[in-house]
Parts: sequence; C-alpha cells; structure tokens
Amino acid sequence: MAEDVLKTAWIESPFGRLFMGELNGRLCLLSLGEADERPLLARLLRRLKGVHENGRAEDLSLYREVSAALDAMAEGRAPDHVPPLALIGSAFQCQVWQALRAIPRGETVSYRALAERLGRPSAVRAVAQAVAANPIGFFVPCHRVIGSDGSLTGFAGGLSLKRRLLILEGALAGEAPS
Repeated sequence: MAEDVLKTAWIESPFGRLFMGELNGRLCLLSLGEADERPLLARLLRRLKGVHENGRAEDLSLYREVSAALDAMAEGRAPDHVPPLALIGSAFQCQVWQALRAIPRGETVSYRALAERLGRPSAVRAVAQAVAANPIGFFVPCHRVIGSDGSLTGFAGGLSLKRRLLILEGALAGEAPS
C-alpha cells in the first residue's frame, strides 16, 4: 500500500494568497488568512501519518481545478465543479463540516441553528469551535455561519472577506462586493 502524500503550496487567488494542501489528490487544506502556514500544517500533520512535501502550485494536481472554482466564486457564480475533499478532523468536526457543505449558496445559518440541525442543540460552543477549525475555506463554507442576531461573526479571512463572499453569493441583499 502506498503512503499518503501531502503536498502543499502557496497559491494566488482572486481572494488573495492562500495556502493549499492536497492529500492523495484531494483538497485537505485551503487557508484563509494565516500568514504563517506552520500552525496549519502542525494541526494537519498531527492527524496524518504520511509524508509532507512542500512544492509549487504547479505540483498540485488540483491547482487548476481549485483556481477555476475560486475564479467562478469571485465572479459571483457557483463553481462548475468542487474539487474532491479530504476532511481531516475528529468525527464531530467532520460532522459539522459536512453540515456546512449542506448550507445552500446564498443562505446563512446561525451557530445555534447549525447545532440544532445536528441534533445537538446544547452544543453551540462546540459547533462554533468546529466551524472555526475548518481547514478548507470556500469549499466547506464556514462563511455562511452568522450570529443568532444576524451579525457577521469571526472568520479566519476577516469579516470584510466574509461579507464579500456572502454578497457574491447573494446572501446579503442590497450590498455591493468591495
């Protein structure tokens, strides 16, 4: 059996410079604003028993696919194709991340409502922590989660990027993307 291979590289996108990780041809990491990739890698590598290779964006087999999807999102369109994902986290985190993927484009949900959807209404804080630990921005759309009062809450890429993504998706009517 072949060993797992993790390839990583910084990529340029319409949303700025992002750190991308690919595990055996599946997207496992797409950072949203951490200038230092080492904490991201440390968290990921604690869960993996594999080889870590740093590379260039061109070395990532998903680079073009991820770039095309991000370009579509920046133009306010749904991507034609979402790259295959490798969700690497605890069972609970993966459950939350799958629930994030089920939030329709153009809609938002509160942390409380997300916890209720998961059948864990008293686990709002745990759900919020799992959302915050999401390693695959854009494609596991944590930007669609807002406060119970409708406010935009913390986001790894910053609140201005969260607002921009929600406007591009049509979730914040009457506002223009910045």
